[in-house]
Amino acid sequence: MLLAFTFLGILGLSWGVCPPAELIAPLCTCRDFHDSMMTCSNVFNGDDLLDPLQALMGRKYKIFSFEINNSSLLYIPHNLFKGAHIEKIRFLKSEIMALSDIDIAFEGLEDTLTELRATNAHYGAQWDWQQLRNLRQLKLLDLNFIVLGSITQAFPNLKNLNALGITNAEIQDIVDYAFADLPALRIFNMMKNQISEVKRSMLPMPALELTFIDLSYNQLEEIPKDFFTSMPSLIHVSLGYNKLIVIPEDTFKVPLQHLEALLYDGKNI
Repeated sequence: MLLAFTFLGILGLSWGVCPPAELIAPLCTCRDFHDSMMTCSNVFNGDDLLDPLQALMGRKYKIFSFEINNSSLLYIPHNLFKGAHIEKIRFLKSEIMALSDIDIAFEGLEDTLTELRATNAHYGAQWDWQQLRNLRQLKLLDLNFIVLGSITQAFPNLKNLNALGITNAEIQDIVDYAFADLPALRIFNMMKNQISEVKRSMLPMPALELTFIDLSYNQLEEIPKDFFTSMPSLIHVSLGYNKLIVIPEDTFKVPLQHLEALLYDGKNI
């Protein structure tokens, strides 16, 4: 999982302040350590979150991270976080069918949200990635154990996104240019899916910041000869446990000058 990579660190540990419990009960709780975290559980209507989140409006109470747990929502109300100052959002064991009820998600967090994670929700969904287009500070997107099936829409131009992990998501197909508009991408993790084909066009050209690629545990039978071109910072590639029989030598001719690890069927070659 992308959780193994901690290069983003922990931000803003000094200013978390939870609202009083009575303002957010019974759906939500808040723990007040250094990085105050609000958790809302067993929610089945997104509008039911509006009142608890209203407690965060203004500057009196400041929540560093927000989690929806064991819930099932048709959508996240677009104005749910308006007036809040939240840097991390996580969906855990929750079905979120759509990220917003309009064409923009997470209104009000355009310049604060840095991480969006979703973990362990076994249902099929096709999120509209373009709804994330205004998240100017988003640095990490980590989706794990969510059944997406395919990436049918290109991601928007998220200029600061440097870590993307979509793992255990049963992805079979990826549309051309899916991740091409992510110029800051450093970590690209698509392990444990069902991907049978990759193309150079799916990633930025050039991919100046890309250092880590993990395509292990997929259904790849071949790697295009040009797949690793224009990736001057690439140091780690994992292709293990696919259906690859042979990798043409010239596939790595250019990147090998910087490559530190090439993992193939669990071995460093």
